[in-house]
Amino acid sequence: MPVPNPLDRRPTSGTITPAMSGVSNYAANAVCSVLLTGVSASEVIALTQMSVTSTGATAAACVTLSISGLSTSQISGNTVSVVFGVPAGAGVPATPLNLTFDPPLLSTPGGSIRAQMGALGAGHAGAHIVLGAKVLPKTTSS
Repeated sequence: MPVPNPLDRRPTSGTITPAMSGVSNYAANAVCSVLLTGVSASEVIALTQMSVTSTGATAAACVTLSISGLSTSQISGNTVSVVFGVPAGAGVPATPLNLTFDPPLLSTPGGSIRAQMGALGAGHAGAHIVLGAKVLPKTTSS
């Protein structure tokens, strides 16, 4: 039996909100980035979830992950940054970073949202960023 998609929402008023997701490249000691795009000027992307997984590196580090393209009516400066910890040890798994945004982080109308994290250091085998979002109609507050 297939596992239900957590982004799949049942309509409450006769309309279905389309879901979108994005997965980054598998970045081994390189920039890891994912872009959500493709909405019309009358729509916004509503970022609801983010998950980051990684292995360790030769030396422990803390790396900044930035989420950009957000509506300035919601986030001053249109960027949110979080810190991701990388453990020492090339084969050691990092503690996953799983975030839920409630209320969702909104893009500008017709805009895109990008999550990006710098290289994690020598000996790093790979990292992934996964984003989950909904597409919503633009509102006067977007």
